Amino acid sequence: MVGMTASWTRFFRRGLRRIAAPLVRLDTLEFFVRDLSLPLIPAAAPDGYRAREATAGEVELVREGSDPGRPLSALRERFRRGDLCFVVIDPRGRVAHSRWVTSDPPHVPELRRHLLLAPGDAYFYDGFTRPDARRRGLDGVMRCAIFQALRERGFRRAVSYVRADNPAGLRAARRWQRSIGRVRCLRVAGGRSRVLGAAAIAPLAVARETAFDGDGDGRAERAGRWLEWFQSWLERPLEQRSSGFGVLPDEYFAAAGGFVAAALDLDPETDSVLDVGCDSAMLSRRVAPRCRRLTGADLVPGLLWSAPVSTVRAGGGGRPGFLAADARRLPFRSGSFDKVYCVSTIHTLSSREDGFRVVRELARVCAPGGRVLVGSVPDRARRWRARLECWRRGGWRERFELAGSLLLPAAVKDAVRRLARRAPRHRLISLEYDLGALRRRLEQLDLECRVVPFPQDFWSRDFRVTRSNLLVSVPERAEAGRSAHAAVAHA
Repeated sequence: MVGMTASWTRFFRRGLRRIAAPLVRLDTLEFFVRDLSLPLIPAAAPDGYRAREATAGEVELVREGSDPGRPLSALRERFRRGDLCFVVIDPRGRVAHSRWVTSDPPHVPELRRHLLLAPGDAYFYDGFTRPDARRRGLDGVMRCAIFQALRERGFRRAVSYVRADNPAGLRAARRWQRSIGRVRCLRVAGGRSRVLGAAAIAPLAVARETAFDGDGDGRAERAGRWLEWFQSWLERPLEQRSSGFGVLPDEYFAAAGGFVAAALDLDPETDSVLDVGCDSAMLSRRVAPRCRRLTGADLVPGLLWSAPVSTVRAGGGGRPGFLAADARRLPFRSGSFDKVYCVSTIHTLSSREDGFRVVRELARVCAPGGRVLVGSVPDRARRWRARLECWRRGGWRERFELAGSLLLPAAVKDAVRRLARRAPRHRLISLEYDLGALRRRLEQLDLECRVVPFPQDFWSRDFRVTRSNLLVSVPERAEAGRSAHAAVAHA
């Protein structure tokens, strides 16, 4: 009798949810983590089944064992952006189970927000088991394979979530991971979602940060212009490779190298340093002698070909190493470097969200107790000082254009341009950052941050007046584990 009552109760609730779904939707998600330093006894795979990592060349094979609702183009895009795919192969060589892993901020569709991962965290998602292969224990086999692979890559924790209406998934997650609490999301009439209960759950925090909104459309176009401009540096002499315009005196690079060394407190006897966005190593060559080992990375391979490797020595006596890499997905294990710096780079990205991802990635590859310097960032708090500087340095034409850009609405400016039959000006647009907001967002990941101005005797007046630096301290692991490593942010 009790069983029949429970069945009728579940039936009634399902019916009520279906009736209310067009108007009100309530999703409950339970979040889980796995400390990858804990001992792991792998789940035994059924006879003939084996788990392994899939490659981009096997995307069609992966498609056979994925959710039928996932188009092949979506799977290719995941491989393209660097996500990892793990599969369980059955005795006939087919994919029986698949699951994906990323270290980028993943989107949580139920919350319509992104999950912000701390340095050293990885997130796995979109697990799917072929219907004829279910109830064979493949979920546990897959989780153990992922945990082992992530630990070998230097990750510290595995993060995931399961919907509350998926009892089988909840049982599997609770067996292999630790629950850190539930979050509910209420959405009325398809409007903006409202997260409920997150404030009461210590490891989770709702990030109500809007400083990264408003990047506008045309992100791909903006990124393309910057990339084209950087590639044009290849046609210029080496001495112009860090400005794109005129030749800077060598003492300017020496001063910039001294600022980086002082901010990071470099030790030539011990520190291994990474320079992200190093272009042709014009600054790297000044920093290298101040550390034991230096590695440079840049998105444009051609800029690295002319890096003066043969004439530069690090404090340890070795030559610096250089490689092409995307700063949003650096090809290094977590904690690989004692100090990391990235100068005059994040304002050239397609969006401020990409800028945040870069800073988070810099912190990931920095060892616990190390420092990260994000230098020469256009500072929103100095916006009016920057405009006054433009007014001071400009002629009558530049002052007229500046006044028009400030006083006239965008619609009026477009109308004037059309009447004058002038095509829109395709200029390089530098992103300004609210460094206070960026600092608060990073502090949610247990990273200690402070905004550092340039010294008054720094060689560039423009940098002193319009830009600032963000200095990030990566805490020791014991300290990093005290609080949240995942926060939910606006999509």
